[in-house]
Amino acid sequence: MVVALCFWLSACIRTSKTTDLAVKIPGENDLQFPEPWRRPSTKGGVCLELMFHKMHVVAFVNAGSGDQRGDAFVKHLNAILGSSGRAFELPRDLDAGFEEIAEKQKQQVQVRILACGGDGTVTWVLSEIQDRRATYFANVEAPPVGIIPLGTGNDLARSLGWGAALTDSAELETYVRRVLYAQPVLLDQWKLTLRPENGLPAALKPTKRFDTDFVGYFTNYFSVGMDAETAYEVGRSRKGVIGKCCFRSRCIRPCRFVHGGLLCYVYNAPDIFRCCCCRTRALNDDDLQVRLQSDAEPSCGERDIFRKGESEFRQFTLTNLNSYGAGMDLYGEAASVSPNDGQLEAFTLEGPCSVAAVAMAKKVARASCGSVPVLHRAKTVKLMLKEGQYFQMDGEPWRLNAGCSAVVELNRQVTMLCPPVSGHGAGDWSGKQQRCFWEKPSVLGQDLEMARIWHLHY
Repeated sequence: MVVALCFWLSACIRTSKTTDLAVKIPGENDLQFPEPWRRPSTKGGVCLELMFHKMHVVAFVNAGSGDQRGDAFVKHLNAILGSSGRAFELPRDLDAGFEEIAEKQKQQVQVRILACGGDGTVTWVLSEIQDRRATYFANVEAPPVGIIPLGTGNDLARSLGWGAALTDSAELETYVRRVLYAQPVLLDQWKLTLRPENGLPAALKPTKRFDTDFVGYFTNYFSVGMDAETAYEVGRSRKGVIGKCCFRSRCIRPCRFVHGGLLCYVYNAPDIFRCCCCRTRALNDDDLQVRLQSDAEPSCGERDIFRKGESEFRQFTLTNLNSYGAGMDLYGEAASVSPNDGQLEAFTLEGPCSVAAVAMAKKVARASCGSVPVLHRAKTVKLMLKEGQYFQMDGEPWRLNAGCSAVVELNRQVTMLCPPVSGHGAGDWSGKQQRCFWEKPSVLGQDLEMARIWHLHY
């Protein structure tokens, strides 16, 4: 474990190649489907339960690069859903999926959506719902979204009680049953507007043609620096043959206790001695400026939060959930963190040693101590970077080779599905995340709900 952790730390501080992780489909490098596939039950099972409750499930499946595992997953899910739902492959069947949602809603059928993939896939589906709001959901409410986790970290799925990852095809019917008994909850969705000094990398698409700005959305976290470089290195190693084998090992029964991403760290970071002797340039060493606005001090407006001469740090992160880095609850139960309060929590890490301390306390030992202090809470954050840096947003990493400015602000609130703790359709609450996290009242959510009701009726 210690050696593997050193491998991981060395990945944090290595200098990456300048080639970017260009992808055609969001999250396509963060997928793994379980195998072998077993024949679904012929007794109807969860399909009969869905029919009894007059519920229809529309599943959007990120099949990645289109290998046979993704196709088999779609067929297996369709067999389980029967006449009470249908699985659509992204991005090919995206329009057909929303057409079916609209048709069922016209028939007064309760519809629920399943996003099948990693955190990037969930963000993609939520963004598509927003883009189609005027077309399909102008006079009706958009269906709530559940998750079948098929990615690496799956932090949103962990926080909502959908589990760490689907590793056995026999569990697929359990996930569909959770959709039936899960309760809708509100979640803040955040908007990132990125404006680089030079052109955008291949991994990012501009907002408009011939535009240099990038607009993206996230619900989990946004990060600059050390952990973003780690995620970048893992994604780069996973594109190779050995990296793919490491990642897929989590679906092999003897190796399910090993995190696929950890093996990718080991494979791509062979020099373990660099983890303690090398130090990268600090973010607050004239490279990063951060201005924020919070509800705690509304009269102060925007203000700078870092000053020259203060303690160095090599990672700046904004979080919205109680799950980070594949299941770590950074702040502990005592912190008043909420997923729907219209604010982000900010924290910094000094270097590899601080990362090691957090990982050992929260990931390995699962201890209540060692929590990361919340540096600030903000509803708007503006960043200025003078030099190129690594970024990640909900686990999707990229690198800019030049300076940039970035603005993070609340976009809207989305409706997710949260399974119960026990009984029929119970979720997976075996980790540090607890369901009470989603039961906290949301003043912002109440305001948005009143606005939605006014829009529908007046």
